[in-house]
Amino acid sequence: MKMLRNCALATTAMSVMVLSMTANAIGLKAVNLKPQFESGQTLRYQIESGNSVTQSFGAGMETSQNITIAFKVINANEDGTELTATFEKIKMSTSGAMDLAFDSATPADQDTGNELASALRPIVGKSLSIKMDSDGNITELTGDKGLIPAGQMGGFAQAIVGADQNRQLFIQILMPSGTKTSASTGDKWTNKNVIPVEPMGTLTISTDHTLKGVKAENATIMMDGTITFEKGAQVPETMPIDLTDASYNGQYVWNHESGSLTSLKVDGLIKLKAGQDAMVMEIENKTTTTIKRVD
Repeated sequence: MKMLRNCALATTAMSVMVLSMTANAIGLKAVNLKPQFESGQTLRYQIESGNSVTQSFGAGMETSQNITIAFKVINANEDGTELTATFEKIKMSTSGAMDLAFDSATPADQDTGNELASALRPIVGKSLSIKMDSDGNITELTGDKGLIPAGQMGGFAQAIVGADQNRQLFIQILMPSGTKTSASTGDKWTNKNVIPVEPMGTLTISTDHTLKGVKAENATIMMDGTITFEKGAQVPETMPIDLTDASYNGQYVWNHESGSLTSLKVDGLIKLKAGQDAMVMEIENKTTTTIKRVD
C-alpha cells in the first residue's frame, strides 16, 4: 500500500509540458529558434498549472500552483551561457487526499502549523544555477541540495525546486525547440527527452514540433507528444507498473527577434496501472500548464 501511495503522489510530478498557438503564416523565411541571451538580462516567467489525480481506490487529489521564476543571465558568450533561476513567488493548494495551501505573499508569521509552508517557504528567494552550451542545451543544473526536506511534504518541494524536475521545465522555457535552431513555416522536427519519476522509473517523451506560422516577431509552434515508461530498479517485481495511456498537446509562441519564449500552453494525460491481483490501482493524471513572460 505504501508503494501504491508513493505511485499516486509521484504522478503529480508528471506534469509533462509542451507547446503551441495559432498565427498567420507569412512566407517561408527561416526564423531563429535559438535563445539570444545578453549578460545582465533578466527574463521573468509565470507558470500556472492545474493537476487532477484520480484513482480506482482511495482519495484522489487536485493541485494548483502559480510560480514566478526570474532567469538572470550571469554570463553569455560564444561558448555558452550561465544563468540563475530564482523562485520569486510560490502559491500552491491541494484538495482531496490532502487539503493544504501556501502563498508566499502571506506573512511568514502566519505559517505556524502549516506543513506545506514549512516545505515551500525556504524555497522562496532561492536560486538554481544553470549552464547552457552554445546550442542552448542545458549541460548543468544545480542548487537544489538542502532545499528538499524529508517526508511527505518534501515531494511538493521537489516538484517545484528539484533539479531533475526543472530540467524539462527550463528546457521548454529557455530552448523549447530542442536541437532545432532555425525553421520555416511548415517545417517539422522531433525531440526526445528522458525524465526521472522517482521512485517509479523514467519517462521518455518524444515530441513532434510543427512551425505553423510566423507573424511579425512571433513564431507559433505546435507540439504533439508520445510517452513511454520504464520501471525503475527500486520498484519490486511484485509491483507491476504499466503506462496504459498517455498524451499531450499544446503550443508555444517564440519571439524570434528577442530569442525568447512569449507564451506556452499544454494539456497532458497519463494513465497508470500499478499492482497485481486484488491490489491493482488505476491512476489517471490530467494536467494543464500555461507559461507566459511577465516582464
